[in-house]
This record gives sequence, C-alpha cells and structure tokens, in this order.
Amino acid sequence: VNAIELEGPILRELLFRRVARAWGQPRMSRRIEELLTRLAPHAPDSAGVYWPRDADPATWDGVRIPSPEPESRRAIDEISREELANAALHVLQQQGSTSVEGLARAVCRLFGIARTTADAEARIVGALAHGRAPGLITLDNGVARIHAQP
Repeated sequence: VNAIELEGPILRELLFRRVARAWGQPRMSRRIEELLTRLAPHAPDSAGVYWPRDADPATWDGVRIPSPEPESRRAIDEISREELANAALHVLQQQGSTSVEGLARAVCRLFGIARTTADAEARIVGALAHGRAPGLITLDNGVARIHAQP
C-alpha cells in the first residue's frame, strides 16, 4: 500500500522518516532521502506535503485523530495546514465561536498534543488561510467564529 495514499496528506519529512524506519534505518541519511525522493510517485506541494492522488487540498475535509498507539501521534508541525484548518472547523462547528487561544487549545487536544505553545497557536491561526477555512472562519478581536456550515 502506498504510504501517501494511506496517510496523506503527509509532510515530506514525516513520510521519509516513517519509510526509513520501516526499512530498518533509524536515522535519515542524505542517500536515503535522495532515494525516497526518486521513489515518490509525485512531488509534494509547495508546503512539502504529499497528497493522495485524488485529494484536492482546497476541498479536502479530513481530520485524522490519533489512536492510542504512540506512532499515530504527530507534532503540530507534522500536520498539514489544511488538516489543522479542518480541525478548527470541527471545533467551531461544535462551539460556534471561541477565543483564538481556546481554538488553538481545542485543536491541539484533538490531535493529542498536551501543551499549546505560542508556535502551535500561530501555526493553527496561519492554517485558517488554507483549505476550506477561508470564507468559513472569521477572526475578529481575538475571537474565532464559523459563519457558514461547510
């Protein structure tokens, strides 16, 4: 099974690390990275994300919640902007509106991330300009609101 089709959208670094580990390589070498780049079925997008062939980042509506297995967890910088935006949409569909800090905290918890750092909040807020979120979420005076059901 193609890892991109199974786990996509997936950031290049995470994909390569997982494939290298599956090959029994605990560390990523330049040689392995070059080999994986050549073996990839297509190039990543401008943000370094590999998308499944039939996925359109502008309309993709997935959110992959981690399972109890530790390898299913991802750091905030290993989650595509579109997936972070979809998680924010999910939170706001439940809550209607919340503070930007509350939104960031809820998105982090959804992905099993215990601490919401300033960098995580900035990444989540930045993600709201991607995927389906533009036009559905507004930020005003530190409050995030959903104003249309996706």
